[in-house]
Amino acid sequence: MRHHVDCRDAIARGLKNGHSPAEALTYGVFSAHAKNSLNKATEAVIGKGKDLSKVVLSEAQQARIRDAMTDDLLKSGAAYLTDVRKEVQDRMVKEVMDGIFGEGRSQDKAAR
Repeated sequence: MRHHVDCRDAIARGLKNGHSPAEALTYGVFSAHAKNSLNKATEAVIGKGKDLSKVVLSEAQQARIRDAMTDDLLKSGAAYLTDVRKEVQDRMVKEVMDGIFGEGRSQDKAAR
């Protein structure tokens, strides 16, 4: 569950630096995802199981890592943020419907 700890830390840093809660959430989610992408891309380039702190990367290796990381972030990162956006929108719609119709009726409407 290290990913969740990294995400919470990144969100806290975003809030501490004066970002709005929405910006801090986006920063936190994407920051944690970027760290995971970096680790995955680095392992793909230099091999799995090596001590990354003892490896000196050539410019070509750095470029390959950057390209792999960019691809991963654009594919899976964008999909993850889309899912987060949908979840937030669904909750906002439910709150509005609860405010208009009462708690029970909004669930009936949402199911249709």
